[in-house]
This record gives sequence, C-alpha cells and structure tokens, in this order.
Amino acid sequence: MATTGPSTTINFEYMGKTSIDKDLNCEFCNNPLVGPVSTPRKHTFCRICIENKIKKTGGACAKPKCKNKSMILEDLTPVTERIVLNMLDRLLVKCISCGMKNIQRGSFEKHATKSCPKVAVFCTAADTECPWTGPSEQLKQHILTCVYEQLHPVFCKIMQDNRHLKEKIQHVFEQCLKNHQLHLK
Repeated sequence: MATTGPSTTINFEYMGKTSIDKDLNCEFCNNPLVGPVSTPRKHTFCRICIENKIKKTGGACAKPKCKNKSMILEDLTPVTERIVLNMLDRLLVKCISCGMKNIQRGSFEKHATKSCPKVAVFCTAADTECPWTGPSEQLKQHILTCVYEQLHPVFCKIMQDNRHLKEKIQHVFEQCLKNHQLHLK
C-alpha cells in the first residue's frame, strides 16, 4: 500500500523493489519518494514523512548527523527536477485490488479511479439516495435491477422543476419587497 497525498491511500505495491535506485527512496518509509521535498541541506524525503517528523521533533533535521538542528515546514522545497519526477512516475507497480501488474506509478491513480474492475464505486443513482456500493465490475449488473436508477430521470426532473419553482418564488418575493418599499414612500 502506498500513500499519494495527505489523505489519499491507494492500494499498490512496487514491483522489483530491490532494483529501485536507493536515491529514489525516502529514508523514513524506505519507499520511493511521494511528493518529494528537499531540506535546506538538500536532504530529500517524502513530503508527508518529513512534515510528520518536523511536527514530532519540533523542527530538528531528520538526518541524525545533520548540523541543521532547526527547521520549519516553510524550509521545505518541492523537488521539481523533471528527470527525478519522471523516474518516480515510471516505477512499475502492481494493483493490490485487481492484481494488474506493470502499471506506471504515475498512471496508477487513473487506473484506480477509471479502469480497475475491483475498485469500490457508488451507484450512478447515488444522488437519488441509492445506498449501493461495490466493485466497478458489478456496477452494470446492479444498475439493471436498481430501483433508484429506474426512477433517476423522474427524480432529476422533479429536482429541476423544484429549482425553477424556488427561483420563481424568490423573484416574486423580491418583487413584493420592491412594491412594499414603493408604497412606504
């Protein structure tokens, strides 16, 4: 399992992890860098790892032998070297959910959200309160029997009509206020 951001956890594992260049790994989590940032002394870590370390240590540098004993989050600089970012994005991963292999890490989020047959999805009628969630590969079958989906066009029409009525009521209310103010003068 890997983390792609502060609150996003996605299910993949690195393929050929032992062959990944150690300079691409974070010294804290021992995984390839995610959201890499550099410290003023040019030490590179995953953004989440170093932010957590700074918060825990009160700003001491994460490297034991480093002479920089005071650091704040604002001292961190995002790694922007295209070659490094491309190398990280091209690392091959395996989707834990469906077992698909040889997905480039930079394309994994697209796989997980658009094409993974095992990723959990909501019914297309979730906006009309359908409670179903399940693997994307079962969505088509669910939709065939979903009462909410069958009522979806009718419900959407009712909601649209309701919005129009609210707008008309608002307009009439505003007109009444204007008329009332004119009569007060």
